[in-house]
Amino acid sequence: MLQLVRELPSVGLDAYRFNDQTDFDIDVAPGVVWDELNSFNEDCYEGKLTIENNEEKRCLMITQEDEEDASNNLTVKVKFFNATGEPINEEEGEEIRPKLRMQFKKKRGDLVTWYKLFSDIKEASF
Repeated sequence: MLQLVRELPSVGLDAYRFNDQTDFDIDVAPGVVWDELNSFNEDCYEGKLTIENNEEKRCLMITQEDEEDASNNLTVKVKFFNATGEPINEEEGEEIRPKLRMQFKKKRGDLVTWYKLFSDIKEASF
């Protein structure tokens, strides 16, 4: 799943404001985050979330359907950025430990629902 990792623009990591609420520096591959989110969905959230790997947009999409009001459907995009600027290569036999920045971006839905879900994810996974 390292194909989800984006390179930072030439201005670098310091040019973008770090949001300490939704941005995290991690040292695991996006596949580990994928597994953790799916585990959270099954164990703690009773499978209410849909987690998709969108290779075209190079991100993970988390969606939660609201049965009562379709306008409150929650959509969150999870992006990964290469924090070191060095190329990430997948070589056989080598454990890959990239330093990445992971961003959660709410794209659609109720803000209160997003804060509750995000709080639950942080308590269970991080």
